[in-house]
Amino acid sequence: MKIHIKNQLNNEYEIEFCCGDKEFKLGPEEEVTVEVKDEDVIYFDVVR
Repeated sequence: MKIHIKNQLNNEYEIEFCCGDKEFKLGPEEEVTVEVKDEDVIYFDVVR
């Protein structure tokens, strides 16, 4: 399964998060597609 994540917060915020054993950082309007497995968890660490 794939999850599509896009940072649509105001133009000044970045998002840092983990999914499984991978870490991601998205700036304004950036997006990523993450391959997930059953029971994977997404942790949103920082919004700045």
